[in-house]
Amino acid sequence: MSTTVSPKPGRKIDTLTEYAEYGDIKTDVSFAFEFNEREHLLDMIEAHNLDGLVKGKSDAETAITLMRWLCGRYRHGNPPGWRETARTPQGLTAFADKNEGRINCRCLSLILAQLIRAYGIKAFHITCMPYEEPFDDCHVVVCVCCESLGKTIMLDPSAKRAA
Repeated sequence: MSTTVSPKPGRKIDTLTEYAEYGDIKTDVSFAFEFNEREHLLDMIEAHNLDGLVKGKSDAETAITLMRWLCGRYRHGNPPGWRETARTPQGLTAFADKNEGRINCRCLSLILAQLIRAYGIKAFHITCMPYEEPFDDCHVVVCVCCESLGKTIMLDPSAKRAA
């Protein structure tokens, strides 16, 4: 028998705090992170005043704010041709701009993870593979190591509503 947890409506940071003990799993997996993303993203950061959006926020609030900003500009879609574009946030967003703001979950996750790292927060994208084989699709999300929460959280920038 499985139990479904239905969080109360409100801010995502409140939900994360309320359910902090849910899924408390200890692992010994470590990752190496590079935080040189900011210099490569200054044009985006300045053009969209991202520093102003995240000023004074915790790591979790910063990550969620950046996801909301991204989801406010782009939505999930799968237009052909993204593989031929530059695999940078600028290249991927330019591709999305040419395709009615649509881009796939992998590209959204790559952009979001790099933006989060630009603020010195550990983040990486994860490809979620289905249980069934053979499969013809997957989903990509972002994991964020939030020191303020003492947890790693998952963000899905292709969710229909990133409230």
